[in-house]
Amino acid sequence: KNLERSFVATPISLLHIFCQIVFTKSLGLGLTVSSKTIGPAFLFGHINRLTLIIWYHEENMQINREIDDSVIQLLTGKNFAFVATLMKDGSPQITPTWIDFDGKSILINTAEGRIKQKNVSRDPHVAISIVDQNNPYNMVTIRGKVIEQTSNGADDHIDKLAKRYLGVDKYPFRSQNEKRVILKVQPEKVFYMKP
Repeated sequence: KNLERSFVATPISLLHIFCQIVFTKSLGLGLTVSSKTIGPAFLFGHINRLTLIIWYHEENMQINREIDDSVIQLLTGKNFAFVATLMKDGSPQITPTWIDFDGKSILINTAEGRIKQKNVSRDPHVAISIVDQNNPYNMVTIRGKVIEQTSNGADDHIDKLAKRYLGVDKYPFRSQNEKRVILKVQPEKVFYMKP
């Protein structure tokens, strides 16, 4: 009962455990839930399974400030990134995009005037999620901030990305008057899930 009461008193715990539940399929636990079934009684009744889920992710999650080889492979592979920025009113905005890494910073190639470029000009904080196209359980989530915006080499860089993602030599979606810009993101926290 004390354990059950602690779940009621701590909404953050409920949210944390709910986030873990979505991975039960990979563990073969056969636990199926919906918004109607999640509650103190449910959590208490399945505490052994939930403890296993939390242990599994603590054992397989790496949290640091460094970009290691496994993360570099995700950043430089043919994987889409989902980049979250903040709108003027504080609401989140997310964009699927190509991604790159120069050995120090994460690179996002966009065009001046795009929503994410305007957002990071006002508030540089971003969150980035990348999932391996061949194994969705190989994933990384990165929090950081844009430390530089540059147009230097941006046109060549978008052509490089087009070669990687599309197999063409030139980026085919360039508008006549657009000005490409590279957003350089300094990672501050890296959450890597080992497959």
